[in-house]
This record gives sequence, C-alpha cells and structure tokens, in this order.
Amino acid sequence: MPLSSPDLAQYHLERAIALDPDYAAPRYHLALYLKQQERVQEALRYLGQAVAVATRGADALAARATEYNENHQFERAKRCLHKSQAERALAALASCEMGLILLGEGQSAEAEKRFTQAVESDPTHADAYYQLGRIALEQGREKEARELFEKAVDMDFTHAPAHLELAFLIPSDEDQEAARNHYLIALDLDASLRCAELEKRFG
Repeated sequence: MPLSSPDLAQYHLERAIALDPDYAAPRYHLALYLKQQERVQEALRYLGQAVAVATRGADALAARATEYNENHQFERAKRCLHKSQAERALAALASCEMGLILLGEGQSAEAEKRFTQAVESDPTHADAYYQLGRIALEQGREKEARELFEKAVDMDFTHAPAHLELAFLIPSDEDQEAARNHYLIALDLDASLRCAELEKRFG
C-alpha cells in the first residue's frame, strides 16, 4: 500500500535521522510535523532530541574552531564558528517550540525554562524574549516584562506583538510619545493588532 504524502514526509525524516544521528534538523522538522498532527508528546520528545544534538554539535564545532585558530587556519576556524552558530540557532528554535507547546498545555513554569534555554543558546532569539515577557506579565512582574519586550524589539525591530505590549506597558505619565510610537509601529507591521483601548488613549 503506497504511503500518503504526510506519511511519506514522516518516513523520509525518520530515515534521515537513522542515517545521520548527529543531524539535528530532521528531528526538529519531524517534531513540527507531529505538532501539526497534535501528537504533542512525540513532538516534545523529538524537540528535546533536536536541542541535545544541535547543542552537542555546536560545542564540537566551536572546539574545532579553537584548534584551527591555534594552528593559524583562520578560514577553517571561521567556517566552523559559522556552523556552530547555526546549530545554536537551531537549538534555540527547538527550545522555543517546546516552550510554546508547554504553554499550550498549561505548564508555564516548564515553558519558561525552555524559553530561557532558547536565549541561552541564541541571545538574539527575539520571540523567546517575547514569550518570557508574556509569562512575566501574567505573573505580575511588569518591570521585568517590559525589559523583556524591549529586548525582543532590540533583537528584531519587526516583532509587532512586542511593540504592542510595550505600548500597553509604558505608563501614560512616563513617555506617552514612546508608547504611541510602539503602537504605530505594531500597526504598521500588523494591522490586525489595532486596539480600541489604545486608539482611545492615543487619540
């Protein structure tokens, strides 16, 4: 019996994992597929594997880059560092996906650990800062939330939801113009974020 397209995709991803156990990307993409199929526990398992494999690979590549530098093989060192950074970025993506799944399951404490793990792997991961900000805000830590949303837009100026949160969080008696600017930027990036409360506040 021939495989359907989704089954075929899963088959090829599983084959890729079997052929190269040190390759993290197939685990990440298989996890995304399983998440779409609402097979949450399987998705979390493969995401966890992707984080571990990518982190291990990044560390090995960084160590190799150090050896190349010591031997004055600078171009090889540069290539290794570039590959190491790519592996850490993949680890961050997988950690963030785990956090999103765990949030959906109501496990905010575990989700927070995964988002923190994401920014430790890749300090430029804007959405992880945004998700950490959301958790902080829900727990009443407004100052920390604001700092995290600011970090998100520092890392990615096009992160519309973080701009919107900053528009809400900046007090009207502190810097109304800054808050208004964040709101206008959010709308420019995503018109669906229009908010009646903020429209009234900013006139």
